[in-house]
Amino acid sequence: MNRFLQDDIIKNTVLEIAYEQQRRGADIVKIVTAANSDEEQIENLRITTLLKKELKIPFLFLSGGTHSKIHRMIGPQLGCVTYLAVREHDERAVPTQPTIKAAKAVRDNLDYLPDVI
Repeated sequence: MNRFLQDDIIKNTVLEIAYEQQRRGADIVKIVTAANSDEEQIENLRITTLLKKELKIPFLFLSGGTHSKIHRMIGPQLGCVTYLAVREHDERAVPTQPTIKAAKAVRDNLDYLPDVI
């Protein structure tokens, strides 16, 4: 399947699920998808910005998989309502979840928005 067509299907599916959760009166929309390549990770970041523009309620959009760390680290800066983080990586922790310390460091130091002049 063409990569652009596949990305469009994923985007439309996520948006349909989000709209339906919002329509049903959810307090927060929560959706988890996969990111097992750079392309999937970038598409999930793009979808996060679309959800911020489209939804009228808070949302948590996460990805799991081999390429999910960036999404989990900067998702809240793009519009997600919260981080899912762990205090430390012990035997019970999911390796792709950031530590609270790492997430805070990224939050405090990532300045990606354009400067307003």
